[in-house]
This record gives sequence, structure tokens and C-alpha cells, in this order.
Amino acid sequence: MSEKKVSVVMSVYNETEEELRGAIESILGQTYGNIEFVIVLDNPENEKLKAVILEYQKNDSRVKSIFNDENKGLVYSLNKALEKAEGEYIARMDADDYSVCDRIEKQIRFLEKKELDFVYSGVMYMDESGNSLYPSDIGGLTYTAAVKSMRYKNCSFHPTWLFKKEILDVLKRYHDVPYAEDYDFICRTISKGYKVCGMNEWLLQYRVRASGISNSNKVKQDIMAECIGKEYRKHLSCYSTANVLQEYDKKIRDKKYCIFIAKRYEYGQKYKKLFRDGKFFQGIGMIIIAFIKHPGLMKDIYRKVYLKRANKRTIE
Repeated sequence: MSEKKVSVVMSVYNETEEELRGAIESILGQTYGNIEFVIVLDNPENEKLKAVILEYQKNDSRVKSIFNDENKGLVYSLNKALEKAEGEYIARMDADDYSVCDRIEKQIRFLEKKELDFVYSGVMYMDESGNSLYPSDIGGLTYTAAVKSMRYKNCSFHPTWLFKKEILDVLKRYHDVPYAEDYDFICRTISKGYKVCGMNEWLLQYRVRASGISNSNKVKQDIMAECIGKEYRKHLSCYSTANVLQEYDKKIRDKKYCIFIAKRYEYGQKYKKLFRDGKFFQGIGMIIIAFIKHPGLMKDIYRKVYLKRANKRTIE
């Protein structure tokens, strides 16, 4: 396996000191040695986090820091990190997650063996205290499956990405797509002919917060994802972020559509929890109730079944 440099990019905002240290150490402790770690602090008023970053930078030459003058947001911060990245590969990381110690080594080995351009893995969900919950479903386990899966949802986890830097020569940067910059980026990657694929194992512990994205923002995120998926399905070879944003502007003004998306999310969370808790029949009952009250939800269930079947047909 090659020892090409990997640039790991990460934005920091309001994580705890313990979470940030855990995230940094999980990268610096990788079995793959040739890395640089570009960390952007997007909260200049947080002196404690700044001190942590500077401490690691002083003790490890692989750490590079960028301090925004003011809160600029995730997209701006990631693009700043990418500008500074010198590696032949780019890996993503979030400041409250933990990568397993051989994540990068495994991803590069998989990418090079399969002659891919972009890989991602599954995750192990953990609670706010760092306790493991359950592993994710993993979609897109081959290039063909990934292309199909992205038609309806982003089946990848952003902080598990690793891809060739040459992709940036074409895509240039993340686009400012509210709540879904990662889905837009990966769709643009596929539309340019790059080979994207998921790995059939979890390589990152992914933190789930009780105070995560608000319900109103979750509706906006889901509507944006619907718009991205629609553009991807209609214009795969000429995918356009501008078209996505134009469609989103129309959808977000449709109150009935927004209510439908909110109800879909509400029922989805309920039946998923019932299934996870082993309450199969109650879960089926919840789905039936959802169909009766909101017939349009049948389309969403069909998509989930389609994605699972597409994956099974194309696993190598």
C-alpha cells in the first residue's frame, strides 16, 4: 500500500474539550502515519478550544490550525481547510466523533484495491456520554449500488469520507447548500464520473445528541435532500446546484408540503425506534397508521426498500 499523504480536515465550533481531544487523538493515533490534520476553529471566542488546538499543534507537527475571525459556518470552514490541504487524499472528521485507529489505513487499502476515487464507511452511533448505541445501516457497498442509492438519499456519513484530492480540481469546493452540503458534494462527484463506494464496516463512532438539529431545521434539511435527489435523478450527467437551490426556494414556500415532510419525519422516528427496541408488530402498526393518515408516506417506504434491494443485488 502507498504512503501518500492524507489531509484530514475538521471544523470545530462548540464541542467540549473532552470531545475535541478525543477526536484529535483518534486521528493522530492512526496506524497510517503520513497524515496532516487541518483544524479550523469557527468559534474565535472559545479560548479553551483554541488552547487545546494550539497545544496539539505545538506537540505534533502534523497539526495545522486556522482560526476564523468570526463564526463563518461549516461550509466556509471546510473550504478554508481544503485550501490549506497538501495531501493526495482528503479525509473528513468531525470534532465530536472518534475514528477507529486503523480507519485511514483500511480506507486507502480498500480504495486502491478497488480502483476507486471516493470511499465512506458505516458508523457506530454513540450517545452524548460516548456509550455505543447501535451500528448504522450501510448503503452503496459497490459503485453501482452507490450510484443508485444516491438517487433518493445520502447513504454516506460525511465524517467517514476519504477521497482523492484530484476531485477538488474539478469540484473546487463545497457549495453553500444549507443542511446538505455533503449530499450536494457527493452527487456532484458521481455526476463527474468519479467512482464512489461504501465499505461494509463501521470505522467511526458517531455522536448523537438529544439537542441535535431542531424539528424546523430537520424539515428544511429533508426538503433540501428531496431537491438534491430530484436533480440527481433527472440530470445525473449535468447535475446543477443552482437548479437544486431554485427548487428548494419553491418547496420551502409550500406550507402543505412542509407539513407533509414534518409528519414523515415524525412517523419515521417512531417506527424506527419501535423496530430497534424489538417491537416489530408495534412498528408495523405505526407504519399502517402513517399510511392511513398520510398516504404519501408509501413513497418513502418504497424508497427505503428499493435501496436495500439495490444494495443486495450489487454486493461484490
